[in-house]
Amino acid sequence: MKVFFDTNVLLDLLIHSRPGHDSSKLLLQVAREGAMDGYLSTQSIIDAAYVQTQTNHSELEGFKESIRIIASILKVVPIESQDITSANDSEMSDYEDAAQLSCAENNGCDILLTSDKRFQRYSTMPSYTPQELVKLLFRD
Repeated sequence: MKVFFDTNVLLDLLIHSRPGHDSSKLLLQVAREGAMDGYLSTQSIIDAAYVQTQTNHSELEGFKESIRIIASILKVVPIESQDITSANDSEMSDYEDAAQLSCAENNGCDILLTSDKRFQRYSTMPSYTPQELVKLLFRD
């Protein structure tokens, strides 16, 4: 199973007070153990860096260390020119989301992990919140 971690899930991992933190952390552990292949775009890292260091005024070194750990578990993939073309042609109102979705599709991901339910309107790829995917994977 190939799971694409959207930017908001990366922020869930980095910010302990976010509602999806615990579930996202558990899913990162699942990826670490090899039970799923996790993917993350370079754009998500850059966007998260801005949010953390500029908006939330977190320390850059702490952010870098967190990314080193996360990038050692998830496969970091670039937003390619084909993803930009796809975003340009997309009906999605959020350009960044359109590029992320294209990146996930072009990397053969099966599932989009996101807190943003708007993705479901524009893709046949199943999307789950971290909490939903945890329930699906760990149901009794």
